[in-house]
Amino acid sequence: MRVQRVLMVFLLLGVIALPAAAFDIKPGEWEVEMKMSGMPSGIVIPKMKVCVTPERAKTGYMEKEPPENCKVKIIESKSNLVSYEVVCDVDGSKGKVTGTSKKISDNEVVLDVSTTIDEGDRKETIQTTARQKYIGPTCSKEAMQ
Repeated sequence: MRVQRVLMVFLLLGVIALPAAAFDIKPGEWEVEMKMSGMPSGIVIPKMKVCVTPERAKTGYMEKEPPENCKVKIIESKSNLVSYEVVCDVDGSKGKVTGTSKKISDNEVVLDVSTTIDEGDRKETIQTTARQKYIGPTCSKEAMQ
């Protein structure tokens, strides 16, 4: 159970933490659909809606700095593509997230993320593709903040 909890932290850090150096994102409601391989069977990730405030749009979703035990490195940053790496050490579990975020259009962003968790005797890698589609400028109640 601990692996899954830590894994989700690293996964979300990789998927949601689009670095600010990347590209402009419209504020408003976005729908996120994820496809994953390498997850334990039986775990389904439903589509979710995310509210991107104007402040978050300027900072690449990150309202806060990553945890102090994590280091973020921008590998490449262009007007429509960013590649990054996040390395963390949390409670003896080491995690590495490598990802690319590609702006397909003003209304669509695709993220490809590889998350590896190493707990010494146990190592797991998960590949994730997240497709984010712009819904509109107003956020619904069901959109995550």
